[in-house]
Amino acid sequence: MNTLNFPDVNIWLELLWSRYVHSEQAREWFERSADEQFFFCRFTQITALWLIATKATMGMETKNMAVA
Repeated sequence: MNTLNFPDVNIWLELLWSRYVHSEQAREWFERSADEQFFFCRFTQITALWLIATKATMGMETKNMAVA
């Protein structure tokens, strides 16, 4: 089945950062959904970048916007 998916920012963060709480489960789900399409909306993209660049979220692994 080919569907269009707009995952929440938490799913994207789990896929982008392997140390996130449910990263392994998110990756397993994503791999099982290989025949589907996934998209960032602009607001989800901005929020994911902001979280990756926020020390409260990432701790010592905080990235600057250029790296994120």
